[in-house]
Amino acid sequence: MSETVPAGWAQTPPASCDNGSAISKITINPGQTVTCTFTNATSFAKVIKTFNGGALGTNQFTFQLRLGASASAAGTILETEIASSGNGGVINFTTLLVPGQTYELCEQMMPGFLTTLGPPLYSVFNPSGDNSVVCTNFTAVAGQTMTFTINNQPPPGGMALTIGFWKNWSSCTGGGQKPTLDTTLASFPGGGVNIGNLFVHTCPVAVDILSKSTITGTKESSNPFYNLAAQLLGAKLNVQAGAGVSVCANTDITSAQNLLVAVGFNGSTVPKGTSSQQTIANNLQIQLNNYNSNQPVTQCISYL
Repeated sequence: MSETVPAGWAQTPPASCDNGSAISKITINPGQTVTCTFTNATSFAKVIKTFNGGALGTNQFTFQLRLGASASAAGTILETEIASSGNGGVINFTTLLVPGQTYELCEQMMPGFLTTLGPPLYSVFNPSGDNSVVCTNFTAVAGQTMTFTINNQPPPGGMALTIGFWKNWSSCTGGGQKPTLDTTLASFPGGGVNIGNLFVHTCPVAVDILSKSTITGTKESSNPFYNLAAQLLGAKLNVQAGAGVSVCANTDITSAQNLLVAVGFNGSTVPKGTSSQQTIANNLQIQLNNYNSNQPVTQCISYL
């Protein structure tokens, strides 16, 4: 059995029979009815990308088509394309879409940037906790190219990203991404940033702190001050990269730094602090995790 597919159409997924037979050689037993299913698609997706309302210049933006993705599931990446000045910011995805099927268009974000993708917009699930790929859902329509016109606004004022992002996008974790952590650290006055009494200025030290570990690699994720140090470093990196920051988030960043100094945090030893300091550390890390995850910072916590 075969099908002649018209130009511009395709079988997606490939045709199949309910008894497992190949379409080209169907086996039918006496008295058996075999159903073979052919699904045809003629829908595509297209992105028209601008930067700050105009041409992309030297900027590049990565987009993905996914199936089955959500805030709790990574789904399947069907196609990845890059918008650049070379293609005029126009991406014509070649994946044929099944009419009536819901897909996800996703964009790789950098800290401090804003996108007009969506709404609604959500960070797709990533087991590492990296929230930097944001997606919106759409349903394919037969005979139509689903066109998304998307503008990116550069820092300041854009997205904050999680400690998972900062660990992944570095020169020393082997993921192959751009060393965004390294370049952001280098952009601080003096080439680094204070987390308590520890001056963080190299990728390995930063990744240890973001991993809630000592600078010798001992995991301390049960210690409230190491939890706080990880979120504080993420928050300071986000602010330095141009992410938007509220009054409460600023207050909590300052208080977190003051508290870590007060308990003698140095990245090597394990502070115990008082019961009150531990409680404040736990509350502050919740608020800074909210900030790094682009969730509301609901408490202004003062620690002088």
